[in-house]
Amino acid sequence: MRKIYEDGRGWRYAVRETLRANTFKAFYRKAGKKSFHACRQFDVRDSAEEAQAELDTYAAARGWREVSDEEGVSEC
Repeated sequence: MRKIYEDGRGWRYAVRETLRANTFKAFYRKAGKKSFHACRQFDVRDSAEEAQAELDTYAAARGWREVSDEEGVSEC
């Protein structure tokens, strides 16, 4: 299941597929914006599960809260 996190600034973070087919990494979206951008600190992974595990660990270490799709995250 896809998880979405939000930091203290209101930025949203989620795992998405990259432009290269079948590769995944964490992306962010600034508060009030619509477009997502790749997070440089995360590696490109071969599976969504690996990328999600990396994001989960990072989010837990920083105290980010998990949010639902209904709270404003949309697909680009």
